[in-house]
Amino acid sequence: MTTTHQARDAARPAINAKMASHAFDFDAHVREQINDMPQPRSGIGILRFQARQAIFEQGDDCANVFKIIEGAVILVFTLPDGRRQILSVQGEGMLLGLPLQACYGASAFALRDVRVARIARAEFDASLPLQRQAAAQLQNQLLQMQDMIVTLGRRCAAERIASFVLSAALRGNPAGAAAHSRKPFEIMIDLSQTDLADHLGLTLETVCREFGKLKKAKILRACGRNSLEILDLKGLSELAGQSPRRQSADAVGAH
Repeated sequence: MTTTHQARDAARPAINAKMASHAFDFDAHVREQINDMPQPRSGIGILRFQARQAIFEQGDDCANVFKIIEGAVILVFTLPDGRRQILSVQGEGMLLGLPLQACYGASAFALRDVRVARIARAEFDASLPLQRQAAAQLQNQLLQMQDMIVTLGRRCAAERIASFVLSAALRGNPAGAAAHSRKPFEIMIDLSQTDLADHLGLTLETVCREFGKLKKAKILRACGRNSLEILDLKGLSELAGQSPRRQSADAVGAH
């Protein structure tokens, strides 16, 4: 991966001084031509990846940390026989490559077109704001992993699906709003059903069947390829075995 990035960066033209003043802008509306070029600041660069392209792979030397500017990324752990476990979905503003080790412990793949800031480890180590963000993010990930242990170890298929959809629903709404909503609202699900099966430890057939049950019970409705309409938030919460109020608090803490 490092060789590929170096070759790509070498083929790009240098940016002028006017562009440099905007170079390290993490705003999603940063100008297109700047995002397609390397940054003048040593150790920092902006890269673009297409859907399903690897940002880094499990076992690669951990030379950089990445910050998501736009898009969504999945972290995937792959066993020697090819079986995989999707560990998490990371969105805008999140750091990739944590915790820092000699090699990346999992692969990172773009779920859709993404832009990331590539930050050299020396640059990361020298930045107090990035260190603080990393500490907070790792704390939240620990809480999420605890919940995932319960999900994989104790929750049935219906509870796993309902809990995932409920969490996505509350993340996509203002704090507390979805928890008390009685009106249908639409959410985006970045994972395909195949990805969701790998994330929740289920088969694809089971995922399809459980979504069919939720639709038949009029708890949710498919609106498009990656969108769902939540029709009955209370019913979804009951299936997940958690209250909307608690889930809302957890969702706020995770972001």
